[in-house]
Amino acid sequence: MVDLHCHIIPSIDDGAKDIEIALKMLRDAEDDGIREIIATPHFMRGYFEVPFEQVIEKVEKLNKTCEEEHISIKIHHGQEIYLNRYTLEDYEKGLLGGVNGSNYYIFEMNMMRFNKEIPDILYELSLYGIKPIIAHPERYKYIIEDIEMINRLIHEGCLFQLNVGSIQGIFGKKIKKCAEELLNRGVYDFIGSDGHGVNARKAILRKTIVNQKEKNMEKMLYLIENNSDLLNGEFKPPRKEYIKGKGRIFSMFIGKKT
Repeated sequence: MVDLHCHIIPSIDDGAKDIEIALKMLRDAEDDGIREIIATPHFMRGYFEVPFEQVIEKVEKLNKTCEEEHISIKIHHGQEIYLNRYTLEDYEKGLLGGVNGSNYYIFEMNMMRFNKEIPDILYELSLYGIKPIIAHPERYKYIIEDIEMINRLIHEGCLFQLNVGSIQGIFGKKIKKCAEELLNRGVYDFIGSDGHGVNARKAILRKTIVNQKEKNMEKMLYLIENNSDLLNGEFKPPRKEYIKGKGRIFSMFIGKKT
């Protein structure tokens, strides 16, 4: 089982504070059946600015520690990149990287306000062959309030990753409801723990998934399969449909800009 989104690298962002916490998170993940983790430290100007090259070095070091501690988990490099007007510049400087060196990049956005520049930024990134994965869309206020806002991201070819904690309800009832709705609409492509520590936001997946109703559990297990396919280079992006706010999906397939 692959965890696509986890802040497992110690002392790099707001995730694992030190190596002891990271090792506890890894042992929790191992007990949960996770065998591979994409380390996704934040990259956000003014807060977390560790370049991708250093992320790779830190992942190599953490993998060696896992071997020494007899933890049967392989860690791969990635980032959770804050999407804004500087992203294209940061990419051109070589500061950013995709999942395990692929052209699939994980992005997050402003939680409270939709940046109107985002569609244009995503389009410019697509010219470099970048395939964007939007982390936890269920946590964005503007999507919670108007689910059709996600169509603006679908139109730009975005894929979407569900936080398992959102389904648990650890971020509140509104986010849980939005996550369930997006899951039922077939919006999500991947799932991640978004693990940050050893308390509420643990690096686990299976224990939450198996406690879901059968319908949700089946959908989430499908996302787990996609995680593995992405890491193995076998993932084939689905054709996305726009969604309507009143619960109907209409068959307008995404048109690409030219």
